[in-house]
Amino acid sequence: MKITNRLKKTMVFSTLPILVAAGFSANAAEPPQTPVMETYTCNFNAGKGMKDLLAARDYYVRQADKAGIKLGASYLLSLFKGNLPFEMVWMTPHSSLAAFAAATEAETASADMADVGARFDAVVDCSAGLNNLTTVFQRDGYTPDGKPGFVSAFACSSNSGFGPEDWQDLRSHIADVLGSLGGNAPNAMFMMNPITQGPTSADAILLAANDSVSSWAQFTSAVRASPGGPSLGRHFRAVADCDLALWYSQRVIAPAAE
Repeated sequence: MKITNRLKKTMVFSTLPILVAAGFSANAAEPPQTPVMETYTCNFNAGKGMKDLLAARDYYVRQADKAGIKLGASYLLSLFKGNLPFEMVWMTPHSSLAAFAAATEAETASADMADVGARFDAVVDCSAGLNNLTTVFQRDGYTPDGKPGFVSAFACSSNSGFGPEDWQDLRSHIADVLGSLGGNAPNAMFMMNPITQGPTSADAILLAANDSVSSWAQFTSAVRASPGGPSLGRHFRAVADCDLALWYSQRVIAPAAE
């Protein structure tokens, strides 16, 4: 995909049951290899639309199969609500930086994959990002099934004087409150910290994965009404300044195992 320099605080997003689907455990406080998310924030070129993007996707999958490359899952977020300079995000999770590097080098070295990027460039104009990932919360027994979903994403800048230890405390506070919500909790919540960023990029991005707009609304109302909700809100506002965007999500490439 074409890479441009349009990074802003709210520009780097990812999603949903992605991390769970990739087998990343919510119970591992510090996994030996930190998962990463490869992202492309995109706008359609003039005269192009979703049909064209999915045609480029189909060509990518065919060429990868021809090259003997096993693709992992990829997901697409389509903007529902939010004042952003892009309309969609394509994202691919990797279990580690080493896995990301291996996948990138395999595609770059393959002659069969040489014109895949041009197919996407003809359809969308994108900015690339790479992020470290942490699972903040995951519902017991939750198993993603590849169905369309709904994602709320907070892109946050740290307030003056607040750093990594404060974010760790906030993550723990979030996990405690979400854990108290029972069936009103989101399916999962993840935190992204950009690896590649500019001076205006977010310090942290929090993503809540839900089944639908209704389940997101139910979760939001439950947090506000919960005993721990007000203190969590104050904690959030003390640590960071955040912008919210809402997204419809869909899996556009199934993992090779399926």
